[in-house]
Amino acid sequence: MTGYNLCFSSETGKSTIVWTAGANSHISPRVIEEQVIRSAQLLVIDGFTFGYGENGPATIEHAANLATRYKVPYVLTLASVEKVESYRDLFKNLIPNAYLVAGNLEQAAALAGLSKGAELEEVVRLLDNDVPGLLITLGEKGAWAKMGGAKYEVQPTPVDAIDTTGGGDAFLAGFLVAMQRGLPPARALSVGNLVAAEVVRHKGARLPYEVQVSGLIDAALMHDGPNPNYRALPQTS
Repeated sequence: MTGYNLCFSSETGKSTIVWTAGANSHISPRVIEEQVIRSAQLLVIDGFTFGYGENGPATIEHAANLATRYKVPYVLTLASVEKVESYRDLFKNLIPNAYLVAGNLEQAAALAGLSKGAELEEVVRLLDNDVPGLLITLGEKGAWAKMGGAKYEVQPTPVDAIDTTGGGDAFLAGFLVAMQRGLPPARALSVGNLVAAEVVRHKGARLPYEVQVSGLIDAALMHDGPNPNYRALPQTS
């Protein structure tokens, strides 16, 4: 155990997460097991780690360098606007070799050096040439992605949301599992959409124990036929 994840919910259904870092405050490059990364299919680097003690940035850079050395694709999550603004140069150092950079629109705007209310088009214009793979969740407006030079968008799955806490993380998890199973990006976006829609139907940042996550993802992966919620975007030079 490296810490505790506490979720506070109000009577009106508002939730927030307080992460108590615990042992993560003592993280350092020496605790990274090289063989574990070498044998991994995918490495997810949480941008929050930049703020874990004085060795957080060095730990992230070491893990990313190992992944690059062993040709293990890594995903960099933007974590929060505050983290991106505090460590923007460090984030940008890791972007060129990243398989995917993932965050919400406000976090992506911060990475691009824009204000909180920036439009998607402006954010994408500034990041397009620097970020090989990019996933931006848009809340009630769905999500946008660029993979392999192609661009996609997905509209949200209609759902009566009770609590949106954890929805973005669930979207990314579903998307990555689908990509690892060989689905094209457009279908993977659809899977992420469906998993996130299930998470926001429940109070708190995680699904109830009675909801089988593996079964949920399998059901999303087995979704047949064209999905009207996503479309590939026209290619631009």
